[in-house]
Amino acid sequence: SGRKACEVRFFQTDFAAENFQSKWLNQKNKMAFIQCLYHLRTRWRHREKEIFAGGIHYPTLVTAHHTWPPVSTSGAKLCWLDQLGVHRNSIEPSDCCDQKYGPKGRPDCWDDYFTYDLCCLGDVNLAEMPHYFVAPAFDINVGNAVRQLGTFDLGQSYALQTLCRSGDVVIDVGANVGGFTVPLAERVGPEGEVHAFEPFRKVFQHLNANVA
Repeated sequence: SGRKACEVRFFQTDFAAENFQSKWLNQKNKMAFIQCLYHLRTRWRHREKEIFAGGIHYPTLVTAHHTWPPVSTSGAKLCWLDQLGVHRNSIEPSDCCDQKYGPKGRPDCWDDYFTYDLCCLGDVNLAEMPHYFVAPAFDINVGNAVRQLGTFDLGQSYALQTLCRSGDVVIDVGANVGGFTVPLAERVGPEGEVHAFEPFRKVFQHLNANVA
C-alpha cells in the first residue's frame, strides 16, 4: 500500500550515503520523501494513539499519534496549503466550498481526510493532525495532562488560541514541556513566532523535543 511503501522509504533512505552523493538525494527521491511526510501526517495518519517508554536514568514516555481530543484549532489550514505546509496550494476555497455543486460543495475537492466539514466549516474534530509528545514518566501533573489531553488544560489552550492570529508573536513564560507552546505555534503559523521560556534544564530538553 501507499502507507507501507512510505514507511519502507523512511527506513531505507540514507541521505548521508556515498558522502551525500547517492541516489537518495536526487530530485525524484526528495520529492517522494516530502510527499510521504505529507500523506503520513494527513490521509494515511495512524488512527490509534500509542505510548512508548524509554530512558535509563531518566524514565521518559513518548506519546505518538495523539489525535483526540484535538490539540489545535488550526487543522483546517492544511486544506489550502502545499505539501510543505507553507504556501497556498492550487485549490480555490470559494470554488470547492460553493454549494452550487451540492450541500457538500464540489465533490472532487474532497477525500476521506480533507472533507467539506473540515475545510469549509472548520470542524477540527474530524481531522486532527497527529501530535507527538515527550514528557518525564513520573511527572504526574503537566506531563500526565499532556499525555492524556495533548495539552495542560484543554479549555485554556483553546481560549489562548482564539486570542492569536496568523503572524502574531507570542511569549510563553514557564512553558514546561510545551503543552500550550505547540498549539499556539500552529495557530500563528510560519509567519508568526512563539518565544517559549523554561528554566529547568531537563524540562527544557523535553520542550525542545516537543516543538521540533
